[in-house]
Amino acid sequence: MSGKLLLIIIVMGVTACALLVNRQQRIDTAHRAARLHQEILHQRQQGWAIRRDIAFESQPQRVRAALAEVGGQWSPIVIPEPAPL
Repeated sequence: MSGKLLLIIIVMGVTACALLVNRQQRIDTAHRAARLHQEILHQRQQGWAIRRDIAFESQPQRVRAALAEVGGQWSPIVIPEPAPL
């Protein structure tokens, strides 16, 4: 009788440990997903900040001022016609 009771207690203990391990893995996975989500948001914000800076620096009057500082001149960008097929 006590052997059966001991076996039941051991089995329940092992089952409880397995459930705790499973629960901890789920918590770790959710934490990792949240951390990755925050990193993605941070990267997007950095991308928009870079786009904003590029838009500000490439305004025509700022480009003209920069060219005047270096002594450059405007020259058009020529896009060649595509070859006929």
